[in-house]
Amino acid sequence: MVYEKESFKGRSMTLAIYRNCSFIACDFSGCTLSHCLFESCSFDRCSFKDCTIRFTGLALCSLNSCIFFSCDLFGSSFEGSQLQSCRFEDTNLARCSFLLAKLADTAFPLSNLAYCMYASEKL
Repeated sequence: MVYEKESFKGRSMTLAIYRNCSFIACDFSGCTLSHCLFESCSFDRCSFKDCTIRFTGLALCSLNSCIFFSCDLFGSSFEGSQLQSCRFEDTNLARCSFLLAKLADTAFPLSNLAYCMYASEKL
């Protein structure tokens, strides 16, 4: 499934499962995406502002030029994912897992990275 320029503003998608989906230039502002699974999905130029994305798995996903601003991703996982030119600003990433993730040109200004797990030579 391909979602292009889709607005998910304010939606609650708790417990959702997405596999092999593409999200292109989508707006997730104000969304609740807690306890979800995104597997082998791609996110390109997506915007996440004031989102609650707690305990969500982004497994083997590709994130390119995505912006996370003032979000809560506590306990979420980016295991095996690739993050390119993403920005996590003023975002809670406490207890997130970046095991086997590859990050390039990705920034975390003013974000909480307490107790995160990392195990990748590409981090």
